[in-house]
Amino acid sequence: MCSLWYKVVTLMSRLLRSANTSKSSQRGISRWSVLAKRIRTCLIVVVAVFSQTAAVADDLNLSGLVLDRSISRFGKDFSYYYSAYWRDLPATEGMTLVIHEQVFPQAGTLLWLELNQRRIYQTYLGRRHQDVRQFAEQAVFATIEEIARVQSAQMLGADGVLDDLGIEP
Repeated sequence: MCSLWYKVVTLMSRLLRSANTSKSSQRGISRWSVLAKRIRTCLIVVVAVFSQTAAVADDLNLSGLVLDRSISRFGKDFSYYYSAYWRDLPATEGMTLVIHEQVFPQAGTLLWLELNQRRIYQTYLGRRHQDVRQFAEQAVFATIEEIARVQSAQMLGADGVLDDLGIEP
């Protein structure tokens, strides 16, 4: 964005400098009319540049963010499978999911997910090879439930309304 501003300012200064040094006064055109034309051209360029950046900003949609804080091979595999499922989930805009892992050298791995700083899933992976894809699928189901809870809380207005209805947060 800074380079875009630099290009616009450079173009405007060149146009304005060329208006002062042009030979238009020899042809009977006043310097002010040339300057006015140059300023109008600069404004058109600025409007065109900003309309393009606004169009690019409208096209760029970020869904939720997944942060991988796993350490071991099991955690990285889980993160890989889970991220593939996460991309297909709708309505994840503005949500942050963090995959945490704690490795116990002789016992295995404790893995948990936090969605918007709230723990939504936790599992234990032993030292032996297990099907990590199944654990990722279970975590996706827990994530879907949490997203539904968050969206229903937004529609109803507050978490206190959910407590009144008997729905656990």
